[in-house]
Amino acid sequence: MGTNPPPTEEIEEITTMEETAPKGQLTAAEWDSIRERFRHSMMVKTEISKLAQNIDLNWPIRAKDEIPLKYLPLTYDELLMTPGIAEKPERARLLADIFIETMAFDDPFGEMAEHVDSSSKHDESAAKAMRTLEIPPDYPITLCNVARETRDLCESEGINTIGDFIEFSQNMAQNVVVGGDFRAFLNSFVHQDEKAMAAYLPIRPGRTGLHLAEALGLAVDRLGKEEYLYLLEANGGDPAPEDRKGVRILSDREMEAAKERLLAELKILFDWFGEQTDRLRDALAEGGSAVERFFVPLDNPNKEKVAAALARLSLDEGGESSQTKTRGFFARIFGR
Repeated sequence: MGTNPPPTEEIEEITTMEETAPKGQLTAAEWDSIRERFRHSMMVKTEISKLAQNIDLNWPIRAKDEIPLKYLPLTYDELLMTPGIAEKPERARLLADIFIETMAFDDPFGEMAEHVDSSSKHDESAAKAMRTLEIPPDYPITLCNVARETRDLCESEGINTIGDFIEFSQNMAQNVVVGGDFRAFLNSFVHQDEKAMAAYLPIRPGRTGLHLAEALGLAVDRLGKEEYLYLLEANGGDPAPEDRKGVRILSDREMEAAKERLLAELKILFDWFGEQTDRLRDALAEGGSAVERFFVPLDNPNKEKVAAALARLSLDEGGESSQTKTRGFFARIFGR
C-alpha cells in the first residue's frame, strides 16, 4: 500500500451548489485506468472546478492545489483517504466522472478508438478529408482562424501548415487530450464537417480547394474592432450597434503593432493564393460589379465591403503604390 497523501494547504468547500455525483461506486481498477489515461492530458494543471463546469458538473472543493495532478499519483486507497474525499466517499466517483467526461469531450479520436485495434489507432479520417476536399497541405496555420492558445501550441510544436497540423494530431491523438478550438478544428476534419471547417479555413462548402474571397473573409474576422469599424464606414457599410461598442483610440504602440500584423498577414495571404490574387487584382482594376462578384460568396454585405477594402490596402491597382496607400490608410484610421 502506498503512503498517505500529504495534506492540502487549505480546503474551502463550496456548499451553495448541489453536489450531483453520478451513481455507481468507483472501483480500484477503474480508477487506475482513468488516472493512467488522464496523466497524458494537457489539462492536468487545470482547476478541477473549471473542468467540472465545462461538463455541467460541480466540484465543491476549492484550494490552490485542487488540480488533477494532485490526485493522479494516488492509489485507490490513498484517494479515498484524501481530505475532502475521506469525509464524502461519493466524491471519488464524481472526480472520476469529471476526468472521464473531460477526456471524452476533448479527445476527437476517443469515440473511434473504442472500435479499432491498437495497430490502426492513427486515424486516417482527417487526412482523407483533406484529400477529398483538395485542401493543400502547405496552407499556413497563421492564416487559419484559430485562437491564440492554439497558435501558441502550433508554434511550440513546429506546426506551420495544415499538413503539419493533421500529422501532429494523428500522432498525438492516442495519448494526449487537447481542448478548445484545436479539438474543434481537428474534429471538423475527422467528421468532414465542411460548415465547421469553414470557421477556420477558407473553404467553400460544396466546392473543393481553398478560396481567396473566403480567406479575406476570415481575415476580416481577425480584425480588431477599430480596424473593422473604420474600413466598414469608409466603404459604405452600415455598422450595427455592437460594431461601435467598446471602440477606442489606439496608442502609438498598438497602432504600430496593428500596422505590422495586417501588412505581414496580407502579404502572406496574397502571395500564397497566386493566380486567385491576380484575378482579384483584375477585378479591383475593373471596379464596381466585378469586385462585388468576387466577394459575393461571403454572403454578408458588410463583410464583403471590408474584405474588398483589405484587398485594396495591399494590391496595387496602378497609380500610387500599395505601400503609400497603406500608410495613408493607417494615418486616417488612427488619426495620424
